[in-house]
Formats: sequence, structure tokens, C-alpha cells
Amino acid sequence: MKTLNKLFILIQNRFVQHSLFWILSFYVLLRIFAYNSVLTKTNIIYTIAFHVSLFLLVYVNLYVLIPKYLRKNKYLLYLILSILWILFVTAFNVWTFEYFIDYIFPGYYFISYYEFVDILQFIVSYFLISTLFKLSKGWFKLKSTERQLNILKEQKMSVELEALKAKVNPHFLLNSLNSIYSLSLDDDKEKLSNAIMKLSSSMKYVLYDTEIEKVRLAKEIKYLTDYIELQKMRMDYPEQIEFNLNGQIKDQMISPFMLIPIIENAFKHGLKGNKEDNYIKISIQAEEDLVSLKVANNKTQALRSGPIEQGGFGITNLKKRLNIEYPNQHRFEIVEDFSNYETKLELKLK
Repeated sequence: MKTLNKLFILIQNRFVQHSLFWILSFYVLLRIFAYNSVLTKTNIIYTIAFHVSLFLLVYVNLYVLIPKYLRKNKYLLYLILSILWILFVTAFNVWTFEYFIDYIFPGYYFISYYEFVDILQFIVSYFLISTLFKLSKGWFKLKSTERQLNILKEQKMSVELEALKAKVNPHFLLNSLNSIYSLSLDDDKEKLSNAIMKLSSSMKYVLYDTEIEKVRLAKEIKYLTDYIELQKMRMDYPEQIEFNLNGQIKDQMISPFMLIPIIENAFKHGLKGNKEDNYIKISIQAEEDLVSLKVANNKTQALRSGPIEQGGFGITNLKKRLNIEYPNQHRFEIVEDFSNYETKLELKLK
């Protein structure tokens, strides 16, 4: 395995890639230029000389024409300069064997095996191959960068999500402890005992059952039920709190702590006005692939008299989590008038 990894890293080296390309090119052209199976020194020198023009063609294209014109979207200029460069290199190849090579290698009497049009075909082929290799390499780099960015984005979202979840737990604990404290002042041991048991059950859920990405909807609703019961225990008029659960709860899965902020918000701002006006109505509708939560409560006098934003941290936190965990799979709506406040949330569970 280590050997394969080293080989893969070696192949990714630019110098190795170019070397392999030219070794392969030299071998293929050498076999083409040799008229029989016996390779001669003349064939080797001819192939080397032929590659001089190919070197010029490829590297000017790779390091001048493509980066300065093609990648800067100067397509017409790139096309014109490419055609001119191809024609020049083709002519240079012809001149190499008609004039230059006899001075460099006297006594071999080299002649060009091909006409201008034939050489042009070689030149165009190498030009297109080098362009395609360069563009494909850039495409793979782009895709690799996109994958890395997606991984980083997912990691960032995961860290942010865990931070948001971590903020939910202390918020719930603080509210629950306040409820238990209220019961302790009434010296009602039975109520206090029941409250502590429900808090214990809730904390077990918080600490041990929500470490995974999704939990069973039944457990989440049990958590909500315990919270509502804890709140009822400290209320003078628990009948002002109405909770209805409809539909069928089977094996649906949901992100933990996704519903509690809306219910917490109702208890935070409701039940603080006149006795006859106070109410909290909580309704959950569970279907096979959808869960709906509707929570309505009365507004306090302070909220009625000024533009005070109801919701605060819990609702802000919830909106962030919805965008991360249920993008385009949720509907969140707040409807309010002078004395009433209603929040609706729909989540697609699949």
C-alpha cells in the first residue's frame, strides 16, 4: 500500500509527467520514422531533431498561449495566435531538415520524409493533445479544489451545528431548574419528586440520546412532553396549557432539539397577562414523512405596547439550524396580531 501511495505521488510530479509524455512520444515517432524493424543512428537523430519543433510548439502553447489568452477568455486572439504559431512551427520543422540539420550533423545527408501538409498534421495533433492535457489537468484540479471546499464547508457546518446544539441544552436546563425551584418553594414533595424524575429523564435524553445526527421522533416528543409537564407543575392554572398530539408516530427520524425552542419561547412570553387572557396551545401533527408543530400564546402587556421582538436567542438559533439541517425542507412562519402570537413549523423528515 505504501509503495502504491509513493508511486501515485511520483506520477503526480509535473517533471515526471512531462518526461513520460516525451519518452512515449519519442518511442512512437521513432517506430514511425524507421522504415524497417532495425533502428539506426540516423533514425534516432532524425527523431530527436523532429522533436525540437514539437518542444517549441508544446511549451509555448502551455506557458504562453493558454495562460495569457485562453484562460483569460481571449478566445479569438488565442485562436489566431495558435494558427500562426502552428504554421510557424511547421515551417521551422521543414527548414530544420532542409537547411539546419546538415550543418549540425554533416555527413548524414538527412532529407525530410514528409511534405509540409504531412508535417502540419503532426504539429496540429501535438498542439491539440497538449491543449487537452492542460485543460483536463486544470479541470481535475478545479474538481479537487471543489471537493476540498465542500469538505471544509461540511466540517464548518458540522462544527457550527454542534455549537448551536450545545447552546440549546443549557437553555433547557436553566428553564427546568427554574421550574423545580418554584415547586420547592411550595413545599409540595410529591410534585417536586415528579419534577425531578422528569428532569432526570430529559437530561438522560440530552446527554446520551442526542449524540447522533438524527433521533427517533418518539423520543423527541417524549422530551417535549416532559418539558411541558414540568412547566405545568409550577403553574397556578395548568389548564391554560393545551397540548395535542395527532397522527401516527412510527419510525420517523428528526434532528434533536428542533421543536423545543418554539415551545420554550411560548412559555417565556405567554401566561403573563390577565388570568382570563392567558393561554398556550401546542399542537403536533405527525405523518410518515412530515411533522408539523403549531404553538400559539397570548402576548404580555409589554409586548403589546411596543415593538419588542419576541423570540430572542431560541428562535434565532432555530432558524440557523433549519437552514443547515433542513435546507428547502422546512416551512417556518410567525403570525401575530395585537394580543396573540402563533408560530408554525413544518419539517420534511425524508
